Amino acid sequence: MDIKNLETFLAVARHGSFSEAGKALGLSRSGISIRIATLEEEFGTPLFDRDTRPPKLTREGRFVLDHAREMLAVWARMKRRERSSEETGLFNLGTVQTVMTGLLPFGLSLFRDRFPQIRVVIRTGLADELDAMVRRGELDAAVQPQSDNIHPGLTWQTICREPLVVAAPSEVNGKDDAELLSALPFIRYRRIAWGLGRATEQEFARRGIEVTTLAEVDSIEAALNLVRNGLGVAVVPWRRMPDPFPEGIRFVPFGDPPQARTLGVLWREDVAASDLVRGLCEALEDAAREV
Repeated sequence: MDIKNLETFLAVARHGSFSEAGKALGLSRSGISIRIATLEEEFGTPLFDRDTRPPKLTREGRFVLDHAREMLAVWARMKRRERSSEETGLFNLGTVQTVMTGLLPFGLSLFRDRFPQIRVVIRTGLADELDAMVRRGELDAAVQPQSDNIHPGLTWQTICREPLVVAAPSEVNGKDDAELLSALPFIRYRRIAWGLGRATEQEFARRGIEVTTLAEVDSIEAALNLVRNGLGVAVVPWRRMPDPFPEGIRFVPFGDPPQARTLGVLWREDVAASDLVRGLCEALEDAAREV
């Protein structure tokens, strides 16, 4: 049995659809379907009822789901090296792009000063991807927005909250977020991102806000550059960093009540580098206060 097929099965069960699982894993919908079909052939029974929308787990699928989690946890423990990160001097850290260009560099600078013998290796990705890598033991920890569902066996520590704001060209009139969002086309941050994209879409739906989309981008810098040139407005976090907005941009709070994203650190409860994770949390908290 290919372990990737089990990981794909868990992703479909978690996200509720083949398409959303594909986005999280970086696969096409057909790629997801092939993996699930292969798994069903190995078990000799359907695992999803495809006549329902979204597809629901069958009774056999629910049975497999319970044991698949245990099997993947055992696999991760087998892959994990015996020696701790403290002994090898290596710390594998994951983060999302919006944290990599905000708080993280300031926190890592403090972390490096406190743990000079440790070499940090950073990987960026979507929060869903980082979550899976932490569970598989491929990352010692991940710095990311908080999700609605922390998996069993994982630990979360909140570092700070970053208010969400509507960024608009300074010459555009509008006293609140609704007026600015209707004044110019909207520059979306990728919708599948936990802390920003999804929060924005949920608030739009709750308040019945309709926007005309100019672009969907994968970095805050790209969104702000479009805003600064008068092409549109964007919802972005007020990142914990000096001068988070370039000249020529004004901003107002987003949401009613105002919305914010929560940043923190996610790691396995049994990770060997637990002392380093705690040191990272302290460095990030200190950096958040300083900037």
